Amino acid sequence: MTWDRLAYQPYFSSSAANVGYGLWSHDIVGGDGSDPELFLRWIQWGAWSSIFRTHDRGMSSGGCQVNENGCNLLFPWDLPQDLFVHARFALQTRSRLIPYIYTATYKMHKSLKSFLRPMYWDFPKDTDSFKACTIDGEMSQYMFGDEMFIAPVVSPSDPDTKLATKKVRLDKEQSDDLDCIAL
Repeated sequence: MTWDRLAYQPYFSSSAANVGYGLWSHDIVGGDGSDPELFLRWIQWGAWSSIFRTHDRGMSSGGCQVNENGCNLLFPWDLPQDLFVHARFALQTRSRLIPYIYTATYKMHKSLKSFLRPMYWDFPKDTDSFKACTIDGEMSQYMFGDEMFIAPVVSPSDPDTKLATKKVRLDKEQSDDLDCIAL
């Protein structure tokens, strides 16, 4: 689990809609526990992906990833308190979004328009919307159903301020029609 891998996920998942994958699941894992913020950011990203699930790396193949401390198991409640509150917010918000996700998934089924998709699907005349789908995560954002766009933080925060920066593409048309969540 690395920051580079996390930064790739929004691009990978949203552009998967181009080949018919509108619902995609990721392995949201805790890594070796050496970077709690990275685990938090994976939780936050997962909460606003089409299918959210967490598990220990390797469990899908019948075993767990073993490190010098034994079996590598991390859970959101294992995070330091200052990070746990943000993980809990993401998880609780995901739960509250179930009716929205259900409805958006049904609409996807009827229209064949992917639930999680690049911005350029909805704003094809805005050439900058293509920049909002970048492989490095610097300005990655995507549609989450028809009424929300998500711009996950996929880089570490400043160690002194504990604040992260994120470039987001937002114009008048988008801001009138979409909701934005800042984490």
